[in-house]
Amino acid sequence: APADFWNLRRRGQVLNAMERHGEAIECFSKAIVQNKADQNILIDRGNAYGENHQLAQAIADYLESARLSRIARDRSTESIALGNAAVDYYKNGEYEKAIESTKAASQTGEYDHSQFLNYYVAKSLLEQGNYDEALRVSRLLASGSEGFFKNIEPCITSMIYSSMGDYSAALDALKPVSEKWTDWWPVHQARAVAYLGMKKLDEALVEARKAAESGQDDLETVECYTILARVYLARKDYAEALRQCDIALRISTMKETANLRNLVVKEQELSKKKRNG
Repeated sequence: APADFWNLRRRGQVLNAMERHGEAIECFSKAIVQNKADQNILIDRGNAYGENHQLAQAIADYLESARLSRIARDRSTESIALGNAAVDYYKNGEYEKAIESTKAASQTGEYDHSQFLNYYVAKSLLEQGNYDEALRVSRLLASGSEGFFKNIEPCITSMIYSSMGDYSAALDALKPVSEKWTDWWPVHQARAVAYLGMKKLDEALVEARKAAESGQDDLETVECYTILARVYLARKDYAEALRQCDIALRISTMKETANLRNLVVKEQELSKKKRNG
């Protein structure tokens, strides 16, 4: 590849790290014109698109990177590209495609993607309402070694039970991890969901705030703020619900959050009509 290609790629990476995503995309696009067969720079541009809230373009770049990686027999890059696509499909509410992409990532054979696969498949099945299968896949996380996936299994299982309306089982599922990790955001998140379903809105608000404050990863933080917005909506505090949705959407685009924001606006308008009528 010519020197200009590498200079443009490095400049794009620096700009993206500076959160100047639009300029980074321009640099990566110019570099791609010079070397259309490079699978790695498509991941760079895909990352920039994702951080610029352009999920469709990000997914397209990841899938093209995966295609080029297969041609080059670069299984490592292929697995990364498909894994990134799975996350953005999940953000975009395309849960079936998220499942397909995680499975494809696991089949590259380059890395052990089994726990990554189980994590996103369980979350996608939950969003689809396929609770029995979600529970089965979630429990597979507990079979792994100590770490994030093993520890988060009770939290995902808890949220599945909450979605099924079994709030007692949801809270019981958290006991093993809540004693071990007293201030971990997934525990607060799962408790908030259970309390919200039980209509214990004061308790739900306390837990949702703690989850949002302690979340670290972008996607998980967005989900925490989305749950906090749901709690405020249930309390009919529309202004605060909108504020939390906007905080979430500034961090990362997520279809579920955008849909919730639209619902809050509608509920707020209905409330105003009732007061004025």
